[in-house]
Amino acid sequence: YNHSFRFEAILSNFSNSLPELKKIVLKTADKIYLINTKDIIRCESENNYTIFHLANKNKVMVSKTIKTYEEMLSGKDFMRFNQSHLVNLNYIEHFDKPEGGILVLSDNSTIPVSHNKKTVLLKYFSSL
Repeated sequence: YNHSFRFEAILSNFSNSLPELKKIVLKTADKIYLINTKDIIRCESENNYTIFHLANKNKVMVSKTIKTYEEMLSGKDFMRFNQSHLVNLNYIEHFDKPEGGILVLSDNSTIPVSHNKKTVLLKYFSSL
């Protein structure tokens, strides 16, 4: 019996049973927001702050770095395409290939894709 096949099956069952992150808690100076991750279009880094751009056009700014949220959200439809943006892949409208590559999101924001992330992005598109 193929041991690696059994291991793959166990791993697959385990990863399917992990709870999906559906909501995220964002604390500002005066409020605590409970946000559905599917409603986050993108996160933008502003020094040691992160600005969440939401589907309802609201913005929430929290005093944590984008890296904190990248670790929380990556692998859950989010990908970091440059130093300052973490993008929800479900909101990508199109990708402009010239000029190194620019992502256009459903809120009409444009996100430059860093050179080393372009390969990852193209691999993601080919997996769809």
